[in-house]
Amino acid sequence: MRFILAGLLLLSIGFASFYAVRTFDQIAVEQPVPQTVALSALRQPAPPAVVAPPAPVVPPTAEKLAEARIRLEKALADAPEFQPFYTQFKAAYLSDYERFLNTEVLNFISASPTDDQLLLDAVDVLRKSRGSLAAKASPDAVTRIFDVQARVLGELAVQDPRLCDHFLFGGDAPAFSDFAKRNRALIADMAMAGLAAIVDGGAKPVPRNAPSDADFATLEASLVQAGLSKIEISALLDGQIPPQPLEDTRICSIGQTYYTAMAALPAESKFAIYALALESMAQ
Repeated sequence: MRFILAGLLLLSIGFASFYAVRTFDQIAVEQPVPQTVALSALRQPAPPAVVAPPAPVVPPTAEKLAEARIRLEKALADAPEFQPFYTQFKAAYLSDYERFLNTEVLNFISASPTDDQLLLDAVDVLRKSRGSLAAKASPDAVTRIFDVQARVLGELAVQDPRLCDHFLFGGDAPAFSDFAKRNRALIADMAMAGLAAIVDGGAKPVPRNAPSDADFATLEASLVQAGLSKIEISALLDGQIPPQPLEDTRICSIGQTYYTAMAALPAESKFAIYALALESMAQ
């Protein structure tokens, strides 16, 4: 079975590129290991290494927690575009929402996450705990997810074509953070579409079969008919890197053609592929 989730994963492609910007600076840098050994060390065994005991973890004081909670609540209130998402998230999955808040309180003790970062953290909590339910949502709820993604790609094509590559195939793109800040309403729609599908799939699950080779063959035929080359199709469906880099505007065009072709598939094939994408993004 051939498939690539490029451009189809609401919470792990478009959002993942943005989320990677948030976490990139938190990754520890590995120190270089010396490639030579002193002669004296070869003549006699080295003394056993002395391992220092780990520093005790000092829990934050009640005062610091209270202060961080106030800062968090202010940051949440400063993004009115995201309020409908937070309200429905809390109403649908209170335990997950509280876990998100408790984690962010600790984050606010040592840092100042932005409004956009908070949304991404909330989406990530939801994706990890309940994302697979979206694959069982109604056709309308699932369709909304990919319709919103197509809108995001369309805006990227107009505002910053170089980001189409990152949105479709993932990767670290700091400029995507700037795009998200300029398009908060659209990013909020993405989050809401995912949450709505999760709620719908949990309440009234729709069973779906896994996509077959014939389903992907139908998609490939549609892409060929739309004018995509074999190299471009392999990049989309198999994740193969083209021998020559594609121009940014061409990548945007390919992605838009992809969404259009997916939407035009027969219903059974379309929702089988959509469901597989949503299940994979939850992992």
